[in-house]
Amino acid sequence: MSSLGSGGDDGLISNPNLPEYGSGDGGDGGDGGDYPIDGSPMCDVFCDPAEPQECGTPPSSLEDLSSQISDFSVLGHCVNLFLIHVLYDDNKAALKKYQNLMNNGFDDDFKWYSSYILGSIQPQILEFMRAHAGEYFDCDKLDSRPCCSDFSSGQGCQNGCIPNTSGNADSSRYRFSVKNGDHFNKKMSDDYGIPGEWIKFGNWRYYLQNGCQFGDSSDDCYLYNKSFPMVADDAEVPNPKDGIAPAVDQYKSIGDQLSQAYEQFGQYHMSAWRDDTIVEAAELPVYMLVQGVESMHKVHDTAEEISEEEMKQMILFFITGILGFIPVAGEGLASLGLATLEWIIRIVGGVGDVAFDLYRVVNNPSSAIFAVFGAFANVKDFGQASGPARTMMNAGQQEKLGLTVKSKTDMVNSVKVSCK
Repeated sequence: MSSLGSGGDDGLISNPNLPEYGSGDGGDGGDGGDYPIDGSPMCDVFCDPAEPQECGTPPSSLEDLSSQISDFSVLGHCVNLFLIHVLYDDNKAALKKYQNLMNNGFDDDFKWYSSYILGSIQPQILEFMRAHAGEYFDCDKLDSRPCCSDFSSGQGCQNGCIPNTSGNADSSRYRFSVKNGDHFNKKMSDDYGIPGEWIKFGNWRYYLQNGCQFGDSSDDCYLYNKSFPMVADDAEVPNPKDGIAPAVDQYKSIGDQLSQAYEQFGQYHMSAWRDDTIVEAAELPVYMLVQGVESMHKVHDTAEEISEEEMKQMILFFITGILGFIPVAGEGLASLGLATLEWIIRIVGGVGDVAFDLYRVVNNPSSAIFAVFGAFANVKDFGQASGPARTMMNAGQQEKLGLTVKSKTDMVNSVKVSCK
């Protein structure tokens, strides 16, 4: 990208280089060199001078650009040009960071993520059975054995292992028969986020000395419950790696378009600098990528010895990372397993979680965010404004895209309006 980063040998534009404003009668510009106040008559002179000066070296980051504007070190007609440069750099850096993750540990991160999710299912099935077994299952009592409420063997236990299946205080072996499979699956999905295909009905066994266990592989267990809901042998969390690939290609294309826009604005910025269409359209895709990769990196950098709540937070970070790719994933959407992501959010988070808010935005094909991404893809002539893409989304929708997206796009917006 030859034009990025070029534009003069004297570095960043500073106050001494600003255009002079005459101090004639009635002028409020003094002897010149003052940065005009937004909305003042001088702003148009400053932002669109008759004899424009070179913009100089672009800032290294969005924060740097904002700081330079606050210090009156950026010419108004250079703001959009510099924003495009910043967006290009941020997009490129996020893609590089993502590729490093893919090459250095993503598969291990995914195994950890998948193992935690599948390991969280059986405890929630047990929670459900303790509360609702009598509502959704018919139960036949087979014989009596002492068993505590935590499924460990012992003497003198009160209450059964699965309450609500019998009026007897002592525990027994039971044969379970689901009354209505569809109703059971809906309850598990709606309340616990566990899809029906992740559940099988099998034999629950327990060790006389080591406590109850689940599974069909041990010959040392005594049969405890028959046809009991358990994690299915083929339950599998979809790996998003392949589904993300088309989105990565699209983000590379976004980088190419930003490069083209920078070079075009570099040639014609004095006639087109007020057209911020490309910035409006690119900011959301770029910062959703940045947020997604940052979230996935937090999982990668986290030590294994963390608390249960921290573990759940890491899972939600992982999901947030995946969701950041969805609006540009195209045909990769199915392999990302959107329905599974919702179930996982329900398992480890909840409907009030930030990840769930983001999921609801990107899971709706008619969501305005897809129109925003589409608007970017359809911008062919950056000298012709097609309307600000970001206005397709209301404030409430933008709030749900995540804290990083909101903070970055808010900063972009503040920079854009600093001299208009």
